[in-house]
Order: sequence, then C-alpha cells, then structure tokens
Amino acid sequence: MKFYKWRRGIENKYSQLLSELILLFLLASLVDGFIGRLIIVLLFFLVILSIIRTFNLDQKILLLLLFIAGTRFFTELFVVYEAAQGVVVNKPLWLVNNVITISFLTMAIVIINREIFTVKKVNVDTIKGGISIFLLIGFLWALFYSTIYILNPNAFSSSIETIDLFGSMFYFSFTTLTTLGFGDITPISDLARTLANLQAIVGMLYPSIFIARLVALYTANEIQ
Repeated sequence: MKFYKWRRGIENKYSQLLSELILLFLLASLVDGFIGRLIIVLLFFLVILSIIRTFNLDQKILLLLLFIAGTRFFTELFVVYEAAQGVVVNKPLWLVNNVITISFLTMAIVIINREIFTVKKVNVDTIKGGISIFLLIGFLWALFYSTIYILNPNAFSSSIETIDLFGSMFYFSFTTLTTLGFGDITPISDLARTLANLQAIVGMLYPSIFIARLVALYTANEIQ
C-alpha cells in the first residue's frame, strides 16, 4: 500500500484523533497496573500516529516521525515491563521517552492551533480540532508532571507508584486544567507549582479564546 493511502480521507482529519483522545481520557482514569499501563501505551501510540497523519509535511519527514514514534513505543514498553517486574527504572530512558512525547504533543498543539485559527469558515472538523487541543494540553502537562516526579519524587505531596505514575499525573493534570483542584495531590516544588499555575491559566483562557474565535467566524459567515 502506498504511503499516500495512509493519509487518505484527511479532509476530516481530526475525527479519528478526537475519538482516540476521548478513549484515552476515559481509560486513563479506569485502568491501572501492568495490563492497564500496556493499554495506555498502545493507545497513546495510536494517538501519536493520528497526530502525525494530520501533519501536512514532506513525506520523508513524516516517515522519520513514524520511525521515531515506533522507537518510542517499543522503548516505553520496555520501561513499563521493567517497572512491573520491580526493576529499578532506567530514568534516562524514561526521560528521553517523555521528551520525545512532549515534543510530539507540543508540535501537534502548535500546528492544529494554527490551522483552526486561520480557517475562514467554521465546520465540524474545526470544532473537533479545538477539542483535541484542549485534551492534548491535559496530556502534555501530565507528561511535564511525570517528568518532574521522575527527577524529584518529593515534588508532589502524594506518594505515587512508578507503574501508575502517568495515571496519577494524568488525574492531577486534568483536575488542574479544569481548575477543580481536589487537593489529594498537590505540587510542592517551585517548578511543579509554577507549571500547575500556568496550566490553570491555560485551562481558563484557551476555551474562552477558542469559543470567541468560533463565534466571530460564525458571525462573519452569517453577515456575508
């Protein structure tokens, strides 16, 4: 199968991405332990593939991104397996994995945001792209928090098991993003506190800006 067929149907390119993000959002809160972590790793890999699929880049660059995504997937499987066996986690490998994933998500947020804020007409795909960005922000900060925890286990008030680290940081990330702040996990280090404050600000500003943009486009289209 030729490479271009993989990217066919790109007109509604955010539908699959949003569906996978919602599924990941639901499962990340429900599953735990080794099997649960494997499911999350696999689903996260599918999310990254869907992200790459939305990029309008040169074929060689896309292939390189696919190779990096595949390498990251197998190294994360190895890290999760080691954690489940009680082996001391290879922190450098885990950190490299996090950095790669953070880079992917940051790239996705920037590119998708640029596209939906430059369109001239609102459609369903535009809305799906905006929702995808909001969810990606939550996942991105979860990776920030897990990276901080790897470097400094005392950065947060709650003791977290290594195997369930992402699930715990995912929970903390979205309660912070939506400014719920239940308080069962609280940031202690200066860096963790700064990131939490920044995420809360983004969580309040982004939906307002996105909705204002949609209303402005809709009004402009109605006037024409």
